[in-house]
Amino acid sequence: MEVTYDANALIINGERHLIFSGSVHYPRSTVEMWPDIIQKAKDGGLNAIESYLVQEAGLYAILRIGPYVYAEWNYGGFPLWLHNIPGIELRTDNSIYKNEMQIFTTKIVDMVKEENLFA
Repeated sequence: MEVTYDANALIINGERHLIFSGSVHYPRSTVEMWPDIIQKAKDGGLNAIESYLVQEAGLYAILRIGPYVYAEWNYGGFPLWLHNIPGIELRTDNSIYKNEMQIFTTKIVDMVKEENLFA
């Protein structure tokens, strides 16, 4: 798969695409429910989902790696270990926070690259 873009759209394998995305929050359902939920999202017109198992349904995936992922979860979606770092101030221009998020984000991106999951 080749993905590029211009000022108007994403270009996937030479064709312009608008991404219609929705989120599927896996903690709110059981594993057995996921394929049906994903299929219903596809049937409803989505072509991307911010979650898991979407390739099997022929959808694009949007990887949400943070640092602020899911506000409804405890600690506002931030990794809990951030709380234990001396001098950190979340949601600010704090250099400690930005450095830790750079390390965390780079780790996730490298893991996805290793698994060859990027288009």
